[in-house]
Amino acid sequence: MKVYRETQTEAEHIRIGDKIDIEIDKKTWKATAVQRDGNRVLFVTDEVIGEHRMNPEDTTKGGYEACEMRKYLDELTKTIPDEILNVMQPDSLGDHLWLLSLQEVHGIDEDWNDDDGQIEWFKDRRHRIAPHNGKDAYWWLRSVTSASGFAGVNREGYAYDLNASLAWVGVRPAFAIFDPESPSLVDGDKPENKARKEINDKTGEIIERMCDKYCKWPAIWDKEIMGMTLEDSGICDECPLNDLEV
Repeated sequence: MKVYRETQTEAEHIRIGDKIDIEIDKKTWKATAVQRDGNRVLFVTDEVIGEHRMNPEDTTKGGYEACEMRKYLDELTKTIPDEILNVMQPDSLGDHLWLLSLQEVHGIDEDWNDDDGQIEWFKDRRHRIAPHNGKDAYWWLRSVTSASGFAGVNREGYAYDLNASLAWVGVRPAFAIFDPESPSLVDGDKPENKARKEINDKTGEIIERMCDKYCKWPAIWDKEIMGMTLEDSGICDECPLNDLEV
């Protein structure tokens, strides 16, 4: 399996942040490794791969298990080549493609209370933003939030409550891959790399706070007029704050 880090390589094992290609419905998508548990590595597509409703009507009866979305994802699973399908591991419902939960993505439960089940990767809001056809999109989560709606993620990466019948909301599926080459202590878990990650995370938090306080662009940037997001414009890449060290 080809793994993308800074370059394409045949990796000994998959690390958090690695990307692979997955073909779904005759189109190739990039997916990122966001969590691992032993030999099981959880991936999520980098983009919304399509739009679909959770149910024909605004109802959540039967929850995620009984929703129309699962049937849609099952049909998409049938389009995945055997090369990938043979190393995929199903979730607790036996599905090979599924939606993530409110807890996993946002660290809150169905009652919008704090929950400690958030995947570390999604603590960075940028990882919760997913494009579709060149524009940031809303995308579904599997969590029921009311009798008529499921949770979702809005274009800015924040939790949102959406009526189940909305057909324009995006689908950003998750899946798991069996990684037979997983060592007992992967690189990301080594003490020196954990320390480096803590420093990088701290730096990122400081930069984000300084951006919010001092940067003029977020307040005046109009994505529709400019034809792209501020992040895609390259302005942020040139910012001197990127050289900040902690």
